[in-house]
Amino acid sequence: MACLASVDSATYQTLKGHLDLSYPSLSKSISALEDAGMVNVSKGFAGKKATTDLSLTRKGRQSYASYLACLDRIVMGFSSHAE
Repeated sequence: MACLASVDSATYQTLKGHLDLSYPSLSKSISALEDAGMVNVSKGFAGKKATTDLSLTRKGRQSYASYLACLDRIVMGFSSHAE
């Protein structure tokens, strides 16, 4: 999600190389995110070569932003909320 949040889209191969994951691991993660409505998967061709492009859905971007906000609250600690 973090990789896709910083771009409009990325290819499967780009993510695989950047994350250093095996095909099965990345495929399983992408399938779970797609099933949850977080990621769009589109398949096409670049010349004769098959490509898979991935992008975050609006729901995916909103969920990732909420996750980051939650992490920010954790990092801030309880002291900023206690009065």
